[in-house]
Amino acid sequence: MPLRWKPQINLRWLAFAVLVIALGLGWYRDHHQAEAELARLPGELAVLTTRSEDLDRRLMTNSRLPIRDNSLTYLALRTDRWYALRNIPRFSGTAEEYLDKLKQLYEKRQKDPFQVQGESFSSFFAQIYIAPVKEFDKAIGPFMEYMHVPDASIAQEASHLIQVLLVQRGPQMQPHIPELMPHLEQCLAFPADEVRLEAIQCLKIIGTAPPETLTTLRKIAQDDLDDLAVYAVLALRELDEKYPVSTRLMELVQRRIKGWEYAGEILVDVLPSSEAQPFFQRQYAEASDDRMRQYFAQFLNDVALKEEAEPREGEADD
Repeated sequence: MPLRWKPQINLRWLAFAVLVIALGLGWYRDHHQAEAELARLPGELAVLTTRSEDLDRRLMTNSRLPIRDNSLTYLALRTDRWYALRNIPRFSGTAEEYLDKLKQLYEKRQKDPFQVQGESFSSFFAQIYIAPVKEFDKAIGPFMEYMHVPDASIAQEASHLIQVLLVQRGPQMQPHIPELMPHLEQCLAFPADEVRLEAIQCLKIIGTAPPETLTTLRKIAQDDLDDLAVYAVLALRELDEKYPVSTRLMELVQRRIKGWEYAGEILVDVLPSSEAQPFFQRQYAEASDDRMRQYFAQFLNDVALKEEAEPREGEADD
């Protein structure tokens, strides 16, 4: 019977080779992981530096910077000073005379927006702010028509002036709010976002809105492509108790819709700390750049400060 040759395999050498390969793969993996962590280190340090600076600023000022939404309301609250600085001429004559001259100035401005002879259009425009009560009540209705004229700059100025009047002359504006609502509805459909934003702010100040206006606001709030979605959500927070404000704000943050930074700041206030902290931690981990990480680090700081300020169990009973 012929002999057959069989290769002899040295199991020790085979085990040694497998061990060497495993060690090599492990080193390769650890090396690349270390390189990736080293590459992220500057970003992590930048975030920590920002968090430290933010804490220092808050310790010094004991306040948070207002978001744009709150800034607009602040401007309306302080507009009495702003208008005083503009030296508005004294309101003279009747409401009819004021409206006639306003119409003439508007027509001149449309013909030549850079050359309006005589009195400044903006200065005369604002005279309604200081009009006597009787003349104010006569002029305010026709004045509202300027909130949605084709000229976006005039429409924005008129809409903002209405916002100022709602804040500064609230009791006097109250009887005119039903008349104002259709104008605000038209402003919400205006092509320029500046006019739409002023209308949203007006509705937020008023605190109520008819069903058709609420429907329009909900459409804006739910539209990821609308730059004013976050502001509509904030208005609905005041106007519609059934609207899921927290859920929509979280969606805006998760999808990084324009204005998500404002949504995040509001979430710090409306979400319980037990929900806000894990939410922002997830967003921080998923952030694609250092700028986003800085925002989420700041929100996490806010949550921690809020949690520290909240009374612990037992302390509230003392």
